[in-house]
Amino acid sequence: MVSGWQVTFAIFSPIIGNFLARFGRKNALVVAVIVEIIVAFISGLLYYVEDVDSFWWLNFGVRMVEGIAEAIVVTTVSAIIGIEFKEEIDVHMSYM
Repeated sequence: MVSGWQVTFAIFSPIIGNFLARFGRKNALVVAVIVEIIVAFISGLLYYVEDVDSFWWLNFGVRMVEGIAEAIVVTTVSAIIGIEFKEEIDVHMSYM
């Protein structure tokens, strides 16, 4: 299940970076956090899926969506830190 998250994170991080200026960093961050909350809720509901194959495929899909949302969060927060804390960017990036 980890690979679904890693693959989508790696694919979508550069794509998201290109669209941040157009969509807005604050809007992107809000959408990503909402998506992560929904995905966490859905992930908890997967406990009730009885078919093993369905569970694994649904879990893989949920992890992929979570990877996209996490790529948005990491890319957006890095951009915000780079803009807001130019003098001490290294200190603030280390908090991530």
